[in-house]
Amino acid sequence: MYLSSRKLPASPKLAAIGTTDDAKAYDVTKPIPFGNYLLLDRINVGGMAEVYKAMALGEKGFERFVAVKRILPSIAADESFITMFVDEAELLLSFIIPTSPASLI
Repeated sequence: MYLSSRKLPASPKLAAIGTTDDAKAYDVTKPIPFGNYLLLDRINVGGMAEVYKAMALGEKGFERFVAVKRILPSIAADESFITMFVDEAELLLSFIIPTSPASLI
């Protein structure tokens, strides 16, 4: 199991929707705790958000690779953008089939 012995700190409320003020995260030289995820490698960054390859850590040592989209610190306080970001996440959830193995975490 990949890094299953690591304990992650409690995530702040906004971390659940992808915001952060951790500017050091742009250079991933070691896994970065982020909520229930470990950010492993930055895939890409745009003008408003960045996408990471991450490891989701579940109960009893369950782990799987996921993509995590995170708002850039420079716009993390913009309430209208946070609303759009959450709307995008909710739309994405509507495409997930609840009985598919990938969504049974």
